[in-house]
Amino acid sequence: MDGVAAGVGAVLVFLPQLAALFLCLTFLEGCGYLSRGAYLLDRGVRRFGLSGKSVVPYVLSCGCGVPGILACRTIRRTSCRRLTAMTATFLPCGAKLPVIALVAGTVIPGGWWVAALAYLVGVAAALLSSWLLSGSPWFPREDVPFWMELPDYRLPPLGELLRGTGQRLGAFLRKAGSLLLLASVAVWFAASFGWEQGGFGDLSGGALSGSLLAGVGRYLAPLFAPLGWGDWRLVVAACSGLLAKESIVSTLGVLCPGGLAGLSLTVPAALSFLLFNLLCAPCLAALAALRQEMASPRHFWFAVAYQTALAWLTAFGVYQVGTLLLRL
Repeated sequence: MDGVAAGVGAVLVFLPQLAALFLCLTFLEGCGYLSRGAYLLDRGVRRFGLSGKSVVPYVLSCGCGVPGILACRTIRRTSCRRLTAMTATFLPCGAKLPVIALVAGTVIPGGWWVAALAYLVGVAAALLSSWLLSGSPWFPREDVPFWMELPDYRLPPLGELLRGTGQRLGAFLRKAGSLLLLASVAVWFAASFGWEQGGFGDLSGGALSGSLLAGVGRYLAPLFAPLGWGDWRLVVAACSGLLAKESIVSTLGVLCPGGLAGLSLTVPAALSFLLFNLLCAPCLAALAALRQEMASPRHFWFAVAYQTALAWLTAFGVYQVGTLLLRL
């Protein structure tokens, strides 16, 4: 009940929002508009060192980072392909949607604007990173002409829309039934066992302060204290996002039955927590796809380090500036 139901159940309640997102993405793919969008935006994104074909991975990454990264293989320029794959996961995927809803719904009153802000920050991070890194020794510029076959406009059949949406939801549920289940049980075990009264064993009465999980969280907490959320429970939740971004919500469901509202987070700290988890290195499945598309260990580890550093610096700036404004 505590490990499985509280953990995975906290994520499954967001299925209606995910279904709406996946339905819209399936419609964009099926009607032929996505290819035309890539063609029309080619001239604009070239200023950032990208290709018009980079638009397709960016849009697909709003559903899931794995197909978004794998879609980069259609880009002919090696440097542009690597740059697109590295920055595609900055856009919020369906797995990050529960985290956005959790922060907006429990910490920020009237936080309808948080979702729009998350997508704007993701697009800005992707474009600015591409502009900064394009032409560097890591990603040299290549002059390759753009060409793409444009399909006919059509209205996708209802069955095709439902089938595509169902496939994406099925993939999400399979992840919830495998990675999230294992992560929730592991978090529950690490939170329920530890050292108490000089011995190791089951912690009665919910004494989380002596658990294995608390020890790991306290060890890493100083790294995140400047971001406004040095609480070990939030640190552990953020680290669990490497398994799957949905597990951030499931981990908090296990560790904080009262949710984020019980942690007394300020609005700048809540935004800092959200932005860090949106921009940092993606889940293990997306990292595996990124490693495959990079085709270079050096570029892969550079991408992971850059994503983590950008997430930390962005969260730090938002928290510090936000706290300063609240004091004025």
